Amino acid sequence: MSEDVTAPVEWPVDTAGHIGSPPSRDGAAESSVDEGDVEDDGEVSARPGSHAGKTTAVRRRIVRRHVAADAGTRTGERESRMRWNRVDLIVAAIFLLGAYIVTSQMWLSPTSNTAAANGTDQTFFEWVLLHGLRIFTHGENPFFTTQLNAPLGVNLMSNTGLLGLTIPFAPITALIGPAPTFVLLIMLGLAATAFAWYYVISRHLVGGRLPGFVGGVLCGFGPSIITHANNHPNLTAGFVIPLIIWRALALRTSRRPVRDGLILGLLATYQTFINEEVLFLTAFSGVLFVLLYAALRPSVVRSALRPMVIGLASGGALAIVLLAYPLYFQFYGPQHFSGLPTWLENWPYRLPLKSYVTLPELSHWGDPVGNLQLATQTEENSFFGWPLVVVAIGTVALLWRRRPAVRALGIIGVLFAWASLGNAVVFRNPAHAHPGLSLWRHLSTLPLFDSVLPSRLAMVVLPVIGLLVAFAVHDFVPALKSLDSQQSWKIAGAVLAAASIVASIVLILPRSVPAAPRPKVPAFFTSGDWRHYVPAGSSVMSASPYEGYSIPYMRWAVTAGLDFSVPGGYFLGPDGKPKNGDPSQQRGQYGPQMRPGEEALGSLGIGTWAPPPDTSGWTTQMICDLRFWHTSIVVLDKTAARATQVRAGVDRLIGAGRDIDDVVVWDTRWTWTNPLNCPSTRP
Repeated sequence: MSEDVTAPVEWPVDTAGHIGSPPSRDGAAESSVDEGDVEDDGEVSARPGSHAGKTTAVRRRIVRRHVAADAGTRTGERESRMRWNRVDLIVAAIFLLGAYIVTSQMWLSPTSNTAAANGTDQTFFEWVLLHGLRIFTHGENPFFTTQLNAPLGVNLMSNTGLLGLTIPFAPITALIGPAPTFVLLIMLGLAATAFAWYYVISRHLVGGRLPGFVGGVLCGFGPSIITHANNHPNLTAGFVIPLIIWRALALRTSRRPVRDGLILGLLATYQTFINEEVLFLTAFSGVLFVLLYAALRPSVVRSALRPMVIGLASGGALAIVLLAYPLYFQFYGPQHFSGLPTWLENWPYRLPLKSYVTLPELSHWGDPVGNLQLATQTEENSFFGWPLVVVAIGTVALLWRRRPAVRALGIIGVLFAWASLGNAVVFRNPAHAHPGLSLWRHLSTLPLFDSVLPSRLAMVVLPVIGLLVAFAVHDFVPALKSLDSQQSWKIAGAVLAAASIVASIVLILPRSVPAAPRPKVPAFFTSGDWRHYVPAGSSVMSASPYEGYSIPYMRWAVTAGLDFSVPGGYFLGPDGKPKNGDPSQQRGQYGPQMRPGEEALGSLGIGTWAPPPDTSGWTTQMICDLRFWHTSIVVLDKTAARATQVRAGVDRLIGAGRDIDDVVVWDTRWTWTNPLNCPSTRP
């Protein structure tokens, strides 16, 4: 069959599913050949513009196309079939060592230490680890619990239930306890994320172990991941994301699109049970990438359209079947909500533009004081520093014409960085905001975006930069080998480029996450003495429930293996207010919808309220609330703030408490059978 000489030169598609241009026969990157470009690499005897000259140019173009495609196919097959060897084991060991260094301070005492910048989330994740174990030991509902926010419960699908990790790690939780298992999740999540990116970049997206290693370091230990080593295992465990990207891109050359689509559907389903926010951002950025690439190379996308549609349809169908009930439960089940609290769109959950050129606090060169003016340590998703930003921009500039994938990645990086600036663009000082420049203001009104923190959009920028730098390394190495020793200025430029890449990475390499001691759990709970006062199915109430965002008495429950429930807790639940006028939909809020008795105890603990001279109305309210919560005991830790005043106030409300071990206990089981009629209004 004759060649269609009028067809444009297409982007070579190799069998490994690479997203960049393949190397040529000598290992160097293929020259830029955009649609309609014709390179003249030899003498043309015919006059330019003549028929013979055009014919010769077209012939060269056809030959180069076939050579590039053949070389790309051979290289792609070689890299996709890259044998496992000791280099891969060394890389895995380096990543594991790096993850241990990051978590080393928490490993010194997992049960008594926590990340200094975030003392609340570890307790919540220890709680969900025990919940994952109790699915097997107590037959509990994976998606719902009444052990928190008793008796109303908590929708764990609407929260970060982390079932994708708590269920597989249930045996480890049973063996070593929730606190060491939590630190293990952080450590293994970092190492697995870095290695997954290394594998996918080296075998499938870019090619080569060195680019894969550089990309793995950036994507697994970059600022957007390390900032969440401050007790966010759902965000450090990003190892499924590169696999999803690989399997999605591989559909374009798949000979078995149905099978490969089903694999993609399984990966997406699994990621749903780790973190839905990251999956949503991955899908959104993936759609943008395909649209941008289609605009740059429409012929390539058209040729891959059929297998991709078949694969995505089969994978989507499987995911819908597997996730139908969990997602229904999340959006319509008990205690569901729609959207995060609106205050999370404000500083520090939106990122100033300056943060992108600032080094992260958890690097060896970060400025803890200066960084706090830009974001909290737990949301430094954009702190890449000037050197890495310059390297990324330089890579886009140098490879813009050569690699359409780089163009698409560069545009995606800019768009997501812009959106991460939140509902008002801030350059440096949060007091000087520019709402009219915000992209997020338009996105936040779309479905699902109101469940995303704007600062988290910068997490997409990290793998974009990681892939860009991997492409730079991939093209730099063969280009360096091809330099003539006489070309001193080119050699100097190559050395400068290499030094820039190395320096930009070294400057953001993380140090150990600072740890701080947690308050001790009272001996009343660690000794098991509580069991004499708490029948099965009843709850334990704190006499100071506002203290530490309700974390202290959640830790009491964790220490007891969740064998009793607590009326409040640290979680997301409905705020009780109609959202956009729809009473069936409510926004989320942290903690329960407070009953008067809980507000009274909490205000007493922080010193903003004291019982009035006549406590009869409040005593009636407390009895009714304790009966509603099915509370067997109210407990006051003697080391709590204002413990003396709290004890005196609670004594006036429900009678005298008893000193047991290191706590004060009020036995309230008598309220369960009290015939008192509960008031419909506050006292």
